[in-house]
Amino acid sequence: MKIYPAVFLVLLLLSCHDRSDIEIGFVADFSSGKTVLGQLCRNAAQLAIDDINSSGGINGRNIVLLTRDNRDVESVQDEIVNELDERGVKYIIGPFLSRMAPSIIDAASGRDLLIFSPVVSSDLFAGIDDNFFRIHPDASIDGIHIGEALVERGDRSVVLIRDSSNDIYTDSFMKGVREVMQARGIEVLWDSAFLPDDDLKEIASAVMDLKPDGIVFSALGKDAGAIIQQYGKSAQLPHLYGDEWSRTTGVHLHAGKFSENMINPGIINSHADKTLEEEFKRRYEETFLEEPVFFVYYTYEILMIIARTIEEIGTDATLEEIKNYIIGMNDFDGILGHLEFNAFGDALREKQLYIIHNQKYEPY
Repeated sequence: MKIYPAVFLVLLLLSCHDRSDIEIGFVADFSSGKTVLGQLCRNAAQLAIDDINSSGGINGRNIVLLTRDNRDVESVQDEIVNELDERGVKYIIGPFLSRMAPSIIDAASGRDLLIFSPVVSSDLFAGIDDNFFRIHPDASIDGIHIGEALVERGDRSVVLIRDSSNDIYTDSFMKGVREVMQARGIEVLWDSAFLPDDDLKEIASAVMDLKPDGIVFSALGKDAGAIIQQYGKSAQLPHLYGDEWSRTTGVHLHAGKFSENMINPGIINSHADKTLEEEFKRRYEETFLEEPVFFVYYTYEILMIIARTIEEIGTDATLEEIKNYIIGMNDFDGILGHLEFNAFGDALREKQLYIIHNQKYEPY
């Protein structure tokens, strides 16, 4: 059979077109038993990947998620990053606790790897030109919103309770709370920094003796809930406040009826039409049989940002080219509305406060 040169060239180009899978790293704690954030966000990542692949992938190439367990051990992340880098991975999603971020950032330093966290919000990582992008705004901004709620409710004396095992995050949140309290002359009766093994009943008892107008928590939902339960069974509760961490880990479930009227910060959907959020929520609940927390939405959005970036600048782009493209992406509208990043990869998006009524969150 005679093959003409032009036809041969087309066949050659088609045969050389890369159809291999595009690998995305996903680093989280799946085995320590301390958190389920990794599992929840992996679900969202897989849902996004299924959507992308079922639509033809990225220029005909499928995305594959490479899930790695850091076991909540910082030193493990160095091995994980090295392995993923050797595989040619360009994007890693994670980590899911602020205290785990420094080690993975250090491990990725000097490599063409972009770390993209849907959860980490400590101010410690703000305003730094590195390879770490955050889709969640600074924790201190949440703290400022809570401080303003204290003022609005007329609270004049407050107890602060925070989990010091994650103080990279909890200190940032409380910094925002203290900023407002100091400016408005609100007294801090006690700044309690506890560890997960501490006796929470003793903390509850000590707070009851102080009789504060309000209590602000920055901790896991189960720990904040245990203190609230213990207090509420013995005395009239003061005004309750919490951070995003306590909210997304179910403080309203762990505290039960005693969480009524507690205020926490949360995401705001800036779309006038909420159809995208409602449809995603329906699909997520049908697929995974649980309600999505906001980190889940953020994870899905990260995959869509990565997919768009690869589609536009390819898989051979350098770290600087990737960063510059995403920073310049000022027209991205995700499930929860408009999202863009400043020059340091810090997310610019709105937040709002929510209040618990009948164990459900409503806008405050």
